[in-house]
Amino acid sequence: MKPRSFSSLLIAAIAVPVVLGLVIFIWVTSHSPLNLLKGSPHPTPSATIFVPKDAPVVASLLVNPDRLVALRQAVIPSQQRRHAQDELTQLRQGLLAGIDYEHQIKPWLGEELTLAVTNLDLDRDQTTGAQPGYLMVLTTQDAQRSREFLQLFWQKRAVSPQNLILEQYKGTQLIYGKIQQATPQPSIAPMTLASAVVGDRYVLFANSPKVLKNSISNVQAVDLNLSSSATYQQAIAGLTQPRLGLIYSNLPQLAKLAGDASIQAQLLDLGQKPAVTYQAAAIGLGADRQGLVAETALIPPEPIGTSAEPPLSHPVEALHYIPANSTIVAAGIHLDQVSDQLRQTVKGYGKVTQLVDKAIQQWSDRAQVNLAKEIFNWVDGEYAVALLPQSGGSASNPSHQRSAKSNLRSQENALSTQHQDWVFIVDRSRHANIQTHIDQLDGLAKQQGLTLGMVQLRQQTVTAWTKLATQGKSADALQAQAIGAHTTVGSYEIFASSLETLDQVLAQTNMRIDQSKAFKAAIAPLQPNNHGYLYLDWKTAQPLLAAQVPGFRFVELVAGSWLEGLRSVTVSHYGTEAEVERGGVFLRWGT
Repeated sequence: MKPRSFSSLLIAAIAVPVVLGLVIFIWVTSHSPLNLLKGSPHPTPSATIFVPKDAPVVASLLVNPDRLVALRQAVIPSQQRRHAQDELTQLRQGLLAGIDYEHQIKPWLGEELTLAVTNLDLDRDQTTGAQPGYLMVLTTQDAQRSREFLQLFWQKRAVSPQNLILEQYKGTQLIYGKIQQATPQPSIAPMTLASAVVGDRYVLFANSPKVLKNSISNVQAVDLNLSSSATYQQAIAGLTQPRLGLIYSNLPQLAKLAGDASIQAQLLDLGQKPAVTYQAAAIGLGADRQGLVAETALIPPEPIGTSAEPPLSHPVEALHYIPANSTIVAAGIHLDQVSDQLRQTVKGYGKVTQLVDKAIQQWSDRAQVNLAKEIFNWVDGEYAVALLPQSGGSASNPSHQRSAKSNLRSQENALSTQHQDWVFIVDRSRHANIQTHIDQLDGLAKQQGLTLGMVQLRQQTVTAWTKLATQGKSADALQAQAIGAHTTVGSYEIFASSLETLDQVLAQTNMRIDQSKAFKAAIAPLQPNNHGYLYLDWKTAQPLLAAQVPGFRFVELVAGSWLEGLRSVTVSHYGTEAEVERGGVFLRWGT
């Protein structure tokens, strides 16, 4: 054999396995569930061509559900996978009663699933009550099998084959009529359902043939559908992170759907300009190894004019004085702007405004101080405020994390009546007259009948706000009870709900939250350039939220077991860019 031929064979013998290995590696990695951490290859839903421009809300899953399930199985601990699979099975059985997902849906289901509330009232007749239109669009990878599924579906569920209607509409066959549950129940009336296969790609379901007809018309009249909306395009353009799902809402329409009378009055009065702050919102949903990352984009009704750069590139140093076991923490800069921005954000949404005002008033009553007037308006530097666990509870205490659900109700009752410990840190260096405002707070305490006293605590001179209280049942046994205290440490003023709480902060025997691995993990997926963080340790915050937030029990009921492994929730505001206000939310699961 010639040397050149031998060399060619040798090169081929080496190259072929290497190339084959690379091909296999690329194929495996491209089909790996972990590849979804980079987001969907098709981040914008195509089904918006069926949805009208003014639809209240649209939600799209941009990846096949089975791939999403595989991703969850890949990132959770092996000992939890069986439980997660059982949860999925129960969920499918509940949503798809009588339908064999594995054999009837999975073979043809594509990479996109979109749900939409298309309008507020199908017949536009207020005397008959509001009946919103609902639309579900599935992509199909096998049009023939999806048509076979619809045939079988209607055969099994049509209340009466004689009343089943087949209608051709603009080249598409619609099937609609009354359907009954797989296991009929006398107390549940049959529901109207309509379906269609559009082209070779889409399977549509709706609660009325009117919805399907409008959807098909929207495709043919391009300027009527959501994909052609400039506001929609602007909103999703504000989402820059990889995503597997997308939610878009026309906020005035959504508020009206929720029964907000203030929005309804504005929309009915054609001569009045709506007072809503935002006209649309988009939420991109992405995956992280430890949880769910949501990126938000809000569109104001009028151009803002300038972009606002985030003032922070790292967590504020005030967090160094917040204990790691805190239940709820808010930290950032320019607290003087938070109250006004919050009110501006919810302006025009009557129900939300009421909730915000009620929350601020409750905390003002509890602290016996007008928060907006006496505190918010002068804190223009760094700040950090935290609620601490009740009765010495800890976010890192395993026994606390495993507390039985039966104890939640008693915890909620206790939280509604017991004193809640808190810490409030203020940056003194950014405000020349900050001592004047602190003196005003001391003066306000005196006006409320409290006594100011100076005490030494860990070599710190502390101002304590105290009141006299009886000890036990004897009126003769009086004791000075501190209901607040503050002191200066470095460039910060530290306020606390009691001397004991302030002592805990000064002692620094517990880990600080800025050193906590849990907190670092909770902010890691969020953008570092922001306006600050709102952080909730879920296990200790859950009873407090259940006791204080209206409707929280309903959220728990809907979410079910998905909340059981939730460790924390973190919210951040990224600022304004290209006329879009951006932010992020991270829901972290773990053991």
